[in-house]
Amino acid sequence: MKVSSMLIKEGVIHDPVTKKKYQADILIEDGQIQEVAPTIDRKGHEVVEAKGLWVLPGLIDMHVHLREPGREDEETVLSGMKAAINGGFVSLVCMANTDPPVDDPSVVDYILAEARKVPGFRLYPVGTITKDRKGSQLSEMYLLRERGVVAFSDDGSPIMDALTMRRAMEYCKPLGIPLILHEEDLSLSEGGQMHEGFYSTLLGRHGIPSLSEELVVFRDSALAEAIGVPV
Repeated sequence: MKVSSMLIKEGVIHDPVTKKKYQADILIEDGQIQEVAPTIDRKGHEVVEAKGLWVLPGLIDMHVHLREPGREDEETVLSGMKAAINGGFVSLVCMANTDPPVDDPSVVDYILAEARKVPGFRLYPVGTITKDRKGSQLSEMYLLRERGVVAFSDDGSPIMDALTMRRAMEYCKPLGIPLILHEEDLSLSEGGQMHEGFYSTLLGRHGIPSLSEELVVFRDSALAEAIGVPV
């Protein structure tokens, strides 16, 4: 049986385990790393000259918008994954603000079924915190977790009601997965077009004050600390 081999020569390896970087050769056979050494004989191998280039493990993007279902004109699960692979990424965490949003187990099933069409790639879906991302009724968090979501987020939409946020954190705690929050007080940011400051005044544009984010961050940090959940 013929073994396919690739030799990456003189790349700068960034090792996330040892936290070190060093120059070395890497021999890959049939998709598996067989040897890492200062110098490996190039005879019999397909050689990739990597001097001065970084060699990294597969990257993970923690926040992507694959848009499917609902906005396939912008992106699909498959097109997003293929673009990720071309950029050196092997895992994606996809946000829940699709149409319909990821607030129902059937949507999770659909996304993961699409992801399985690309063997070896890892796609981690995020479920919504509330139904339709409207900030009022909690989604079926337990069922979404059972189907495979790794976090909950109403990405792009803040949860204005403190009690709803508290209940979401309390429900999330025994599930052992985090909340990813969009922190914004809409009463302060509504109609804003840019950061509030000198240039918004100069241009005559309605600004968004930093407080619109800071106040909600303070509220949710206090809730998370009291309840004991990661956010």
